[in-house]
Amino acid sequence: MLAERGFSVVSSDRMARLAVEKGSECLRQLVDAFGQDILTQDGALNRTALAAKAFGNPEKTLLLNRITHPHIMKLIRAEIAACYEQGASVVVLEVPLLKESGIADECDAVVVVNADAEIRKQRIIQRDGLSAEKAELRMNTQTPYEDEKAIFFENSGDPRKMKQFADELTKSLQKKWNLQL
Repeated sequence: MLAERGFSVVSSDRMARLAVEKGSECLRQLVDAFGQDILTQDGALNRTALAAKAFGNPEKTLLLNRITHPHIMKLIRAEIAACYEQGASVVVLEVPLLKESGIADECDAVVVVNADAEIRKQRIIQRDGLSAEKAELRMNTQTPYEDEKAIFFENSGDPRKMKQFADELTKSLQKKWNLQL
């Protein structure tokens, strides 16, 4: 929604997919840590197999994060730099694991879009085709973001409310930083 309003948006999910592409150093490290069976027949990452190994065990989740986060952060920083080189005045980061990634400290403002746990679980089940139990395991790996300076929005799934929030946020940021989008 913010890209539609003129913001440059960097998605950490997209960067995470790039980080683990077939033949990447990150994927090699994951294979070393979790085994060859996290690969598909053609050598790409089998996300379901990796998730089964990583998300049921807190130590394995930490290992997954220790391997992937540096690669993802390198790509995010490169993408941010590219946005600014192309003339962006503001770059918005979509980062689900904001606290775990450590990038919040590098941001001028933080907007947290949250949803009720049951809504989040249903979204994960629909998006990733997981069971309720596996979706909960994945949710339990995320640390809630708490910061009194952050802007919080509760996303119940109402598109009108989300659009209104995006409009208000855009106006607020334009005013705060004198932005021309």
